[in-house]
Amino acid sequence: MRTRGGHAASGVFVFLLLGVFAVFSTLLVLLCAQAYRNTVDQTAYHGEERVLQAFVRNTLRAEDMQGAVSAANVDGVDALLLASGEADDRYVRYIYCYNGSLCDLLLSPEDAFDPALGEEICPAQQFSAEVGDRLITVRIVDAAGEERSFFIARRSIL
Repeated sequence: MRTRGGHAASGVFVFLLLGVFAVFSTLLVLLCAQAYRNTVDQTAYHGEERVLQAFVRNTLRAEDMQGAVSAANVDGVDALLLASGEADDRYVRYIYCYNGSLCDLLLSPEDAFDPALGEEICPAQQFSAEVGDRLITVRIVDAAGEERSFFIARRSIL
């Protein structure tokens, strides 16, 4: 009879040990899943922030010519205007925020500005730019409501 009781006790011990292992394994999976979710969310957030800055910076670098960059409020929308092209083939690129997105719109000077026609680049709440002699200051309020400011050195001289 002792051997049977010993086997029953060892069976209960093994079952308890497996139960504790299962509980801790489940907790570990849940904690890792939460850490992974946080990492993905942070990566997406910082990715959007980098997209906002990189888009404005790269567009400005491509279009930065003498007298081509200005900031204006067009029909109640703050925009960065980049003019380019030759006399017969001129166009203006508008970078602005509309309906919760940073937008980009390319128009000929004869076309009327309509913010609804712009291509949505990335979520953003507000956009403003100040053009100085050698420095352009850009302020963007991202989708989360955080204001980001960055400066871009002009390569051309006014």
